[in-house]
Amino acid sequence: ASVSDGRGVDWTPEQRIDAGSGNGFGVVVGVAVVGSNVYAAWRDGRADNGAAELYFNRSLDGGQTWLGERRVPTVAPHGAEFVQGTRLRAFAQGAADTLHLVFTRRASASSVVDELYLVSSFDGGSSFGPPVAIPRLPPGSADVDGFDVALDGGALYVAWADDRNGLDDPWLQVSSDGGATWLPADTELDQDVSSSGSVNTGPLLAASAGRLAVGRKPEQPQHDG
Repeated sequence: ASVSDGRGVDWTPEQRIDAGSGNGFGVVVGVAVVGSNVYAAWRDGRADNGAAELYFNRSLDGGQTWLGERRVPTVAPHGAEFVQGTRLRAFAQGAADTLHLVFTRRASASSVVDELYLVSSFDGGSSFGPPVAIPRLPPGSADVDGFDVALDGGALYVAWADDRNGLDDPWLQVSSDGGATWLPADTELDQDVSSSGSVNTGPLLAASAGRLAVGRKPEQPQHDG
């Protein structure tokens, strides 16, 4: 990891923030900053057996020093998880920051179905709660393709595309209590039944002052000639 003074002109020397070894891989997929606290999460394949797990590290002094990595608890036990991607969001709340890690994972190396989950920390990353499934569907019943996360005060918004209806439609879920509870049903963001009903990229989210904006790119129908 390397940090800048905010202008992007000067950067500190790079520091390694993981402790992996061997032939595994590490892909940073989430960074968040709250004051002088810097948080990083990544997809890690150090098990070297096809598995990919979720790891996390944090700095409390603007990235000068790091406290040490930790494996974030997901759905499967150590060495048997298949994380595909994640988004990290953090905000100041009370004495410690609140962190939300939304991630996709597969049940096995041969699976092609991405499931969507949330893990949260309410003590600045010292500990994480158990994973919570976000779509109001049985796990594995729809393939998630692309997702995004936004925070606005105490509200947590998650949007994604899945194929529960045969094509990749965009969906939204909202939690007002940090992911403990969610709306009873997912909200479909595309109600235009005359369109192809599919998005070719995941939705993008932005939230501020009680307003939510969603961007998506619909799949264009193919025409002959």
